[in-house]
Amino acid sequence: MASDLNKEKRLESHFLGYGADDPFKDHAEFVSKKINSVHTNHEMKLPNFEEIVPLMLSIFDEPFGDYSAIPSHEIYKKVSKFNKVVISGDGADEMFAGYKDSRLFYLKSFIPSFNFKNLKFLSICYRLLDSKYYFFRILSYFLLILFGNDGILSMATYKGGWNLYYRKKYMTSEGYKLIGGEKTELKELMSFNNSGGDSLERYLNYDLKRLSFDFLVKVDRTSMKNSLEVRSPFLDKNFVEGLFPVNPNHLFSFFSNKKRLKELLGKYGLQKIGRTSKQGFTPPLEKWITSSESKKFLMKIFEDQDSIISQLFKLDKLKKILLKDKSIIKNKARLWFLMILYVWQKENF
Repeated sequence: MASDLNKEKRLESHFLGYGADDPFKDHAEFVSKKINSVHTNHEMKLPNFEEIVPLMLSIFDEPFGDYSAIPSHEIYKKVSKFNKVVISGDGADEMFAGYKDSRLFYLKSFIPSFNFKNLKFLSICYRLLDSKYYFFRILSYFLLILFGNDGILSMATYKGGWNLYYRKKYMTSEGYKLIGGEKTELKELMSFNNSGGDSLERYLNYDLKRLSFDFLVKVDRTSMKNSLEVRSPFLDKNFVEGLFPVNPNHLFSFFSNKKRLKELLGKYGLQKIGRTSKQGFTPPLEKWITSSESKKFLMKIFEDQDSIISQLFKLDKLKKILLKDKSIIKNKARLWFLMILYVWQKENF
């Protein structure tokens, strides 16, 4: 499509990286040459969380936790100086089963399961997934596929947030009860299991739900903040109707995903970028959150006795996370969510 549009007027392409050694910068330049676009590389510096968290809250007007909204806002801010309408690749992973979790559900569709839906089983798997040993993490996925039902497997793939295991570990008993205890997981379990007729259908439909309530919200709000119109060809009505219904075997296999999209890339001489592991638009949060400024901000949060964090969490256990960078990196998403929750509460209550 870009090549066809370039016949009338050269398109402009943009890339946002986080340093000179960003490997995806080369991919962006490679694609630019293929489609003959006027290309611009942008670089995002280390953000100040005491500034960026309030900015995210002002953009979304709610405690929106997806930290990929930070680079989304940054790239749209930079691109808006050049253009007012842009084409993005949002929806490709959902349309073409691009997430690596798709292979877990593909495998599960071939293996008879005991379909356990006990949340104690989920907690055990969370602990195994949290292990520093690769063997135990792989063992956990094996147990989930063999014994867990589809909803349990789905929840286990979201291991970076405040899941059942981490809430029990770090929250006060009052805080745990206040937010509903296990009701969050039970509601999620029911929602996932009602989203389709079999494992693959449920998984693919749930990806579309996340696209609607997370990623497209992110794109919409951050682009509007910068007076930019964003269009995604992958979500075009005619494109979607032409793609579906589709045999899941055409989307992924045990060893590959995005099969149909990779076939299209090969057709246009772009197979090189299809061989790269999935990156998404995720920023280097592990680098950002271990900065001295970030640690000071987090310690400020954990020392505040009058915040919502102190009401819900065991502050002494949270402070221990900050003792080692390795621990901070392991809990990077959870710490980011606490930043968002803390500032949101301070601004609104």
